[in-house]
Amino acid sequence: MTDPPASQQPSDLPVALEARGLVKRFAGPNVLDGVDLQLRHGEVHALVGPNGAGKSTLIKILSGSLVPDEGTLWRAGRRTRYRSPAEAIADGIAVVHQELSLVPTLSAAENLFVGRPYPRRGRSPLVDWDALHAEARRMLDRLRPGIPYDVAAGRLSPAQQTLVAIARALALKATVLIFDEPTASLNDEEVRHLLDLLGDLRRQGYAVLYVSHRLREVLQIADRVTVLRDGRVVASHRIHELDGPRLVRLLA
Repeated sequence: MTDPPASQQPSDLPVALEARGLVKRFAGPNVLDGVDLQLRHGEVHALVGPNGAGKSTLIKILSGSLVPDEGTLWRAGRRTRYRSPAEAIADGIAVVHQELSLVPTLSAAENLFVGRPYPRRGRSPLVDWDALHAEARRMLDRLRPGIPYDVAAGRLSPAQQTLVAIARALALKATVLIFDEPTASLNDEEVRHLLDLLGDLRRQGYAVLYVSHRLREVLQIADRVTVLRDGRVVASHRIHELDGPRLVRLLA
């Protein structure tokens, strides 16, 4: 896989995915009401807001689970619209959900190949398990050496499952990674490791959207923070413009 562009100065970072004026209606008031959001390669962009702010709806539109009623999406300067998660994944956008979508009865290695073909033995229809395990080990070691690739995903720790989900997103050649409350079930050490990993992904040029209620983590890892409230963007700032108390006030 060719890595995305290397990290540059913020004003020079190429735009990976942009939402302009997104509106989504269900019963009652608009769930999203004219939302703008811009994700750049080489940047971790945090999205925060109280429950009911519209964060989940925005994630679903960016990743193809919902179609907006108004507004547009732009992928690397090209106007687009995703009608399914498969379309978004094919366009390089993947979500690591709080409720991980791993198949618990499949091994970690097999989960890495969900959505793409297993390696075969030459022209045979038989799976080349040695090749599959070798690639799985390479992909997982890239994130953290020692993750057991031949163990059922349901038997892995929450931190290991999160890393398998990230490895699967990278295997699908995603360059825009959306993390939805990824540390909810992790301990402090596992959180530190995940934040270090996100820093590595940023340096490699990936565009990362980090959705979290944990403001300390946001202040640690984010380059930019967008605050969503009642379906509207109420603020978007570079991280150096914020501190904890000001961010709390923006959420109130």
